[in-house]
Amino acid sequence: MDPRLSKQSICNANGIRVYPVNLNGTYVLEVEYNRTADFDPKYRRKVQRGAVRYDPRKKEWVEKLHELYEKLYQEKLKKKIKV
Repeated sequence: MDPRLSKQSICNANGIRVYPVNLNGTYVLEVEYNRTADFDPKYRRKVQRGAVRYDPRKKEWVEKLHELYEKLYQEKLKKKIKV
């Protein structure tokens, strides 16, 4: 595996993505688990919506998004992928 790949791209290639969803003027982060890296809706396994709301004008939601990718990589993919 190429060590230059980011945790986000590794997660995306393995069917995990994190994205903001607008909920009444605030963002909540959703995590989608899919059987394919193309994120075809018919292969969607699960979507988890976060409970914390973020101001879309501030950078906190971006930082949390990257933290979540790091966490998902460490917990779900690191053992599966030979680094």
